[in-house]
Amino acid sequence: ALIINENEVISNQIITNEDIDNEGVINSDKNQFSGVFNNNFGATLSGNFSTFNEVYNGGFFEGSFHNIQMFVNNGYFLSTNTTTNQEFFNLYDGMIEANHNNFFNMQNYGLIYGDDNIFYDFINFQEGWIFGDNNTFNGDVLNDTDGLISGNNLSFKSTLENNSYIFIDNKASFNEVINNAVMDVNNAEFIGEVINNDTINGDFLEFKNNLKNNQNSTISGENLTFANTYNDGMILGDITTFNKELDNDINGWVIGNDITFNDRVINNGDLVGSNFKFKNQLENTLNVDSIYSSFEKINNSGFFTSYKSTFNNTITQSDNAYFYANASAINADILGGDIEIAYSNLANEELKVKNAKINNSTINSKNMIFDNLILNSSSIYGGFRAKTLEANNNNFVLYFNDGFSGAIVVDEEIKGVNNDIKIVNYQNNLGFFPLLLARSSKDLSKDFAVYTIKGFSVFGFDKEVIVKKEQNGAFLLGIGDFNSLNISDINELFDDKYKKNLENNAINKITAKNPDIAKIGVDKKLINNIKNKF
Repeated sequence: ALIINENEVISNQIITNEDIDNEGVINSDKNQFSGVFNNNFGATLSGNFSTFNEVYNGGFFEGSFHNIQMFVNNGYFLSTNTTTNQEFFNLYDGMIEANHNNFFNMQNYGLIYGDDNIFYDFINFQEGWIFGDNNTFNGDVLNDTDGLISGNNLSFKSTLENNSYIFIDNKASFNEVINNAVMDVNNAEFIGEVINNDTINGDFLEFKNNLKNNQNSTISGENLTFANTYNDGMILGDITTFNKELDNDINGWVIGNDITFNDRVINNGDLVGSNFKFKNQLENTLNVDSIYSSFEKINNSGFFTSYKSTFNNTITQSDNAYFYANASAINADILGGDIEIAYSNLANEELKVKNAKINNSTINSKNMIFDNLILNSSSIYGGFRAKTLEANNNNFVLYFNDGFSGAIVVDEEIKGVNNDIKIVNYQNNLGFFPLLLARSSKDLSKDFAVYTIKGFSVFGFDKEVIVKKEQNGAFLLGIGDFNSLNISDINELFDDKYKKNLENNAINKITAKNPDIAKIGVDKKLINNIKNKF
């Protein structure tokens, strides 16, 4: 071996296939070391355009445009435009300060500073740190436990597996990513598939391919863009866009403001936030809670609530689903499930649900069917059918020239106070038209009066109002032209069974010419109308 002693300084070119033990200083260009080059602690190699086979460095290795096969660094490496072709090991005490270099198969346990370097396969082992801008990783990258990758404008061309911490202040591009630790990165694009098992934070992040955000994992920031997304963790994002399908699983949370969903959303978890824009179908099986949002078609089998929002397409619900809208505009049919609407406007073709609570709202629908309906301080335009109705302080408007919209049908029970029924669009040629039908096993008694039903008053028209007895204990409150009725229909009003009820509701008692109804006390207006027809 060629030994260069501690106090020696070599300035001439060296060409040798012998091993070198350098204890001194080599300061020359275009050297050729075909053997093993040992640059020992305290020794210096400097110069440019030299070639090396194997280098073991514990001292100072400097220069530019070197060509090296294998390098083990436990000292200081300062170089530019140098290429290591096979392997580079930067050990625990190794420090690299290098720009514009090419490193193949880099394994780093120490510290790397440098810009504009290219790494072909890179492993950042325990306590390995790398800082630099404009660095490119053309091969696979493993950032292992307690490692750190940091810089700006970094490019990862292959697969990044991250088990430690990555901090990129501004600009990065990634191909495939398997993240098991923390990535803080801003202004980044993820070109390949991303599997996140821990945390990705940052602003202006674009996921262009499939994303799997697994359980107990988080993606957060502002100005986030996603393609196909599976989320079983947490996505916290303001000004966020999902361009492809979102599958939000049972442990998944999507929380934020100004979120746009351009494709279908399958929500088995929680969607919570404001200014949601659903431009495609939403399938909800668990929970949606939003404000200032807009929705298209909804299939709901879970819990759905929204405040000051707009609904533009059909809402289809399973039997156990719950839909709540407050201060919202609902321009959509609602089919199935339970609903609660407050301080909202609803205008649609069909409203067919099991249980409905409507408070301080305006409802205008052509086809309304309920099991149980509770109405408070609302305006209802159009007829409906319900098994039970509890109504307080409401205005009902019926359209007598519009089929079902001109009838209120309650099959089992009615209760309430201070409700008004207004009839509009009445036409003389329609004849008798149903207004309110109540099916009950009880007698009329306290629940019904001659032309009012408990809690209701009828106004807004000047036509005749009568009560007509139907089959199966059904009683009909109607408006119409009595010429369309047979006299027997009118006589049915005054069966002995109901005399007491009629008398209790009398204002004035008069005697009619027909002996069947003589001496029966009935409402003055009703009798006067009947007399005119007679």
